[in-house]
Parts: sequence; structure tokens; C-alpha cells
Amino acid sequence: ERCLDYLSRAGLVEDVSAAETRRFVQALLAAMGERLKVYSDVLDYDEFFVDDMQLVYDEKAVNKRLRKDGVAGWLSAFRDELASAESFEAAGLEELMKSWVERQEMKLGQIIHPVRVAVTGKSAGIGMFEGLELLGRERVLRRMERALELCETPAEDQGAGQ
Repeated sequence: ERCLDYLSRAGLVEDVSAAETRRFVQALLAAMGERLKVYSDVLDYDEFFVDDMQLVYDEKAVNKRLRKDGVAGWLSAFRDELASAESFEAAGLEELMKSWVERQEMKLGQIIHPVRVAVTGKSAGIGMFEGLELLGRERVLRRMERALELCETPAEDQGAGQ
């Protein structure tokens, strides 16, 4: 209830009584776990409430994780994998990524960090797979498309936060 109050006052949720909103916030709080020290900590996870086209990307994270050789190709290929996933639940997504990484003969860190930045705009947060599940397939795919544009855009041409 108190987290919902903070989210409402920040303009991140409109109807705190909506069952869908309450379920979503409850799932986010569960995923946050011990990261939630005070009620207002939920505001640090605004990426789960903003429109996909309004997501602000941390420039440092974009430069470190997205603007590297090969990342655009990996993200694009993994995006296709996510698009065709049977289920979009955390456990299945984790297995999907691990299997994909193995087939690509890559290390997990080569894709998990770019995916996190692509879908949250940040380099750290809740569990990656819980975050993907919370956002849902369509939102994740839209955000990854947007991140793919950032991969190819030099930092001086366009701010990552735009």
C-alpha cells in the first residue's frame, strides 16, 4: 500500500486500486526482495512503469554494454529467440538464454548485460529473468528494438536518454 502511494504520487501509476496494477507492483516488490529497504525505493525501478519509448538509457551503461563490436548482432539474434519463445516466464527465459549462449559458443555475460541495459536502461537491477517476465514479451521486444538503434548510434550524435 505504501509503495503504491509513492508510485501514485510520482505519477508512475494512475489507478492504485486496479487489480492488474496491484498484481504488477506486488510481483515487482517480490523481485526487488532485500533491495526494498524503504517504501520509496520502489521509485528507483521506474523503468517498469514508463512507456517503452520514454525509457531513459544510462549513457555510461549504453557505451559500456551496447556500443561494442558484435553486440548489435547478438541482441538482434537473441531478440528473435525471445520473440519465438513458447513461454515468457523467468525460469524458461533463463534456460532459453543459457541454451542460446551455449549454441553461440559465447559466455553468458556477453549477452545478459546488453539485454539488461536494452530492456531497463540500466546496468543493475532486479533479477534479469524476473525483469523480462514482468515487462512481458511485447515490451521487451520493443525495448530491444530501440536498444538496437542505440548500438549503432554514436554517442555524440544522439543522447542515449532520448
